[in-house]
Amino acid sequence: MKPALLFFLLIFAFSAPAQTRIFNAAEIDAQVSEIKAMPARELANRLTSRYSTDREKVRAIFTWIVRNVSYRVKRHYKSPRTAQAEATVLDKIDSCRCKSANEIVAESVIITQTAVCEGYGKLFKTLCDYSGIRSTIITGFGRTNVARFDQRFRSNHSWNAVFLEGRWQLMDLTWASGYISYFGDEFISHINENYYLAEPSRFADDHIPDDLRWTLMPQPPVSRDYQSNAFRQKPFVKYNIMAFKPSKGMIEAAVGDTINFVMEIPELDDKKKIAADTLSAEAALLPVGIGHTFLEPSVKGKTVFYQYRVTNTDSQWILLLYNNEPVLRYRLMVQPTSTSKVYTENIRGF
Repeated sequence: MKPALLFFLLIFAFSAPAQTRIFNAAEIDAQVSEIKAMPARELANRLTSRYSTDREKVRAIFTWIVRNVSYRVKRHYKSPRTAQAEATVLDKIDSCRCKSANEIVAESVIITQTAVCEGYGKLFKTLCDYSGIRSTIITGFGRTNVARFDQRFRSNHSWNAVFLEGRWQLMDLTWASGYISYFGDEFISHINENYYLAEPSRFADDHIPDDLRWTLMPQPPVSRDYQSNAFRQKPFVKYNIMAFKPSKGMIEAAVGDTINFVMEIPELDDKKKIAADTLSAEAALLPVGIGHTFLEPSVKGKTVFYQYRVTNTDSQWILLLYNNEPVLRYRLMVQPTSTSKVYTENIRGF
């Protein structure tokens, strides 16, 4: 009888389904609330050591950041206290272990508990790095609800992607942490879950990345902003481009047409001749979307020319390169009807 009972218990033990840990965001959020600020390496360990899955760890990192970091509403002003705190962080860098630029910014954010979008993104990536989680920082255009007279269709924001459960997922910790008042002089803390592991289609409503692969969509949506402006990529400001044509970002053409582009730009100094590596290691692993055409320039003094002849209907996006960096992006709408028109706008009218 006893051997039979023992045999039954063993069979039951091995055949019973393994207990799966249930993801509980509320429980993680409550546990995170007890953790105070500390150096990035220690903070990452403290936030994630009790959890077994990357999803739990990412939730802990996300919650700590959006609860403890406030948006710096006066971006170009630092109080003496803030400046001194940041200087203290730099003074404490261990000379025996050189920290990355991301980590230096992250440490500063932890100390001051204030940041702009770049600081949010670099803190998240630093904590993910220490936790063994793949993540990256994405730059692009973020459309805010508050209309600004100087808001242009250009790269003005940054956010993150994190690799979870076999796929990349998007989040914006800056916008998830709260919002600024209409006049831009006050930050209101308010956690917005819509920007945590967001669906790509919804995220694309107000986030347009410099690298369209980071929409994580086979066919990136066409923003209404292209109807008025070409998209100014992040390197656009670096080269101090003074004028460009066409100014509108939506171009309608037919097979056989020729489109001319032109920019006016100051002489390239030696410091700017070194092009940044705008393609991250993570982006290199993403599939390249069809319909992307990169145009090389023809430079004559301060004037830069580009030309594209429409040979088929496949091309959808045109990117103008300067010094091997993309500076402008256009959406091309090609009609199958064959013509031979030449599209040229006079840059003097800019």
